[in-house]
Amino acid sequence: EILITTLNRAIAEYNIDESLYPFFYDELLSLCKFCYYTGTRKMAAITVDLSNPKNNYSNKIWTINIIDKGKKGGHKWEKMLTEFALIDFREYVKKRFNIPDETLEIDIRKVGFAFPSVMKREKSFKDISTIIGLALHYAGKDTEIPTHIWRHTFAQDGLDATGHNYELVASLGGWDSTTILKKHYGNMSDNAKLKGLRQMMGIKVEEEKPQPLRW
Repeated sequence: EILITTLNRAIAEYNIDESLYPFFYDELLSLCKFCYYTGTRKMAAITVDLSNPKNNYSNKIWTINIIDKGKKGGHKWEKMLTEFALIDFREYVKKRFNIPDETLEIDIRKVGFAFPSVMKREKSFKDISTIIGLALHYAGKDTEIPTHIWRHTFAQDGLDATGHNYELVASLGGWDSTTILKKHYGNMSDNAKLKGLRQMMGIKVEEEKPQPLRW
């Protein structure tokens, strides 16, 4: 939540012209949240096309098709939004594109790209990662991967929330295999290993309620 304040500060330092990039703050914040809740890379998220006929929109779940170019390129994934993640993204889309709530699931197909101002800025200046990185710096969260950090946190938080269900998290986040997920994003914590070892030894372990995936 700190990012909500520091993102405005970072944008101000870059003198983003709202007449050239309308709703820039709203787009950038929603982009970060989308990347976190779906485990999507920056460029794949920036190019999300809400008018894609393969997308599925209902009042309980949205399934959005993306092309994640990554290192190998051209991979197609279905990213799902539901519950509070969907509520948040629906509010963004309604506000950004001025669509009434009652017709959103129909009129959304007329929108086109989900983050047009961010896309325009990235094409011209390629500084979206730098702006987000500055906002994270102001929040005391310095990182060398200011946009890719959301994919990492999706993996880590998702694994914690699902009891380290690697197959589920890999499928939802868009990893080709659990091997890649384990190697680069979400190794099991020492506490989780210790808990598992105690259970294997027949020691009763107090169950902890997993923390939900939440921004």
